[in-house]
Amino acid sequence: MAVLTLQYPDAYEGRLRILASTHDRSVLVAFKKAVLEEAKLRTIGFVDDEILRRDAEFEYERLHNLLDMVIPEGATDDR
Repeated sequence: MAVLTLQYPDAYEGRLRILASTHDRSVLVAFKKAVLEEAKLRTIGFVDDEILRRDAEFEYERLHNLLDMVIPEGATDDR
């Protein structure tokens, strides 16, 4: 079951603090959509550099495949 967690950097203790987390499917789907959109925009940003554009495209595909495994399309339950 996927869990989305909001973390905040604690400069005093040098670690991340968990502030909240959720299993809510609609939140996970919205997160997936936002992350993939940002990754896709990064691929567009490297029009003048073939190497960086290809690297961003590979990262987008990797991320898309992983998120599809964790948050599959069309699943109806909250897991």
